[in-house]
Amino acid sequence: MANRVHDGDVESKVLPLSGMRLQWRGSDRCFRVTHPQPGGAIVTEAGQDELLWRPWSGAADMAVGVSGPINAHAPGRWWVVWGEYVGDPVAVTLTDGATPEVRTVGGLWVSEWSGTEQTAVVTTPAQRTEVRFAPPSFLPPPLTTLGEESSCWVHVETPATFRPTRTFAAVHGA
Repeated sequence: MANRVHDGDVESKVLPLSGMRLQWRGSDRCFRVTHPQPGGAIVTEAGQDELLWRPWSGAADMAVGVSGPINAHAPGRWWVVWGEYVGDPVAVTLTDGATPEVRTVGGLWVSEWSGTEQTAVVTTPAQRTEVRFAPPSFLPPPLTTLGEESSCWVHVETPATFRPTRTFAAVHGA
């Protein structure tokens, strides 16, 4: 279970596998998602600067996929998808049929799991998207076994845009 903390107006959740931190500030409906570095440090290019807060659009039209190593002494990777939460149920289904838990923090939903790379299908009652975790071409692929001397990418944000479910079904003959 992720740690959830309320600090005045800010609701904060740290995910157990990835160490990612999702924060929601209710007073102005802004959020931020900070990513861990190896060793658990949080990447904040601007420190705790206000620039890291993003306004919540309320559109729920995109899911973001992120990945990174579990830790330097254990093989495997963590995988996270997240997006804006508008109150509709959100489900995540992996290629192997697994359905990792979806949690909310303020105006965000998030799902986290570990294992091998596979596509995550995110659905709401009216929308669907596939999130693939492909690294950009300028980065090497992730290593399957990590050691202290390994260098690999920590995370790659892969945004995926939702499509109406009726459009998806019509295109695929369902």
